[in-house]
Amino acid sequence: MQVANIIQNLRSILSYHTSVGIDSYPAGEDIDRFQSAEPEKRAVEKVSIVTPQVGRPQSRSVRPVQVKPAKVKAVVDPQVALANIREEVSLCRGCSLNTSRTVAAAGGGGSRARMLIVGDWLVTEPGRQVPSGTVFGIEQDRMLGKMLDAIQFPRDQVFVTNVIKCGVPGSCQPKAEHVRACLSYLHRQIAVLEPEILLTMGMISTRTLLERRETLSKLRGRLHTCKIPEGKTIPLIATYHPTYLLQNPEMKRATWYDLQMLAKQLEKK
Repeated sequence: MQVANIIQNLRSILSYHTSVGIDSYPAGEDIDRFQSAEPEKRAVEKVSIVTPQVGRPQSRSVRPVQVKPAKVKAVVDPQVALANIREEVSLCRGCSLNTSRTVAAAGGGGSRARMLIVGDWLVTEPGRQVPSGTVFGIEQDRMLGKMLDAIQFPRDQVFVTNVIKCGVPGSCQPKAEHVRACLSYLHRQIAVLEPEILLTMGMISTRTLLERRETLSKLRGRLHTCKIPEGKTIPLIATYHPTYLLQNPEMKRATWYDLQMLAKQLEKK
């Protein structure tokens, strides 16, 4: 802090003491002299301009190297960051889906999850209340739990969310513009969690994160690399959504293959 600022602060303190009735100190004369002191003014050195002589080499002036301060990465509590995203989702008016939204579905799970599971969106049924914490659907979440138990993966190491954060009736079909409006929330969740692997369930989530247009049947069954903001990459495995499996039980065998591949990939971490 500069001397002038120190003196100004001391004067403010002394003025406050005077206003509350303190009119003396043990070393009163010294304080008075210090209070009336003025900051020293540095003498400005005169710079003489020398005209170079013709025929003599001129010395080049060397510019001082400016050292930029190192960037310090702020430490963010994952729980607080995820709670902030959840609140923003509940108040979001970023697209037209907010008029059809029956419930906000930002997702949930462990704040230090090793795996992030991403689905498409939550479909709600008319007249049926959605329990708090539902992400894919009541029956769908139950099936997902059985999948995690099958590969013996701890629930507290998983975070589950959707690309689209609005729960909407089945009569409402989200569009590409709705995906784009919600994508920043998903990117922020990935940045906060820093998961070891991504598991996409469904065509929309897989296409969105891989930026590919192939069908899910062609994208599943192998390991992909997902590029996220800040140039980072995360391994990604795609598989079928629980809703699709409830309607097509014969596809559970293919999904089991994907889950085994997922488990092997996690064992390498």
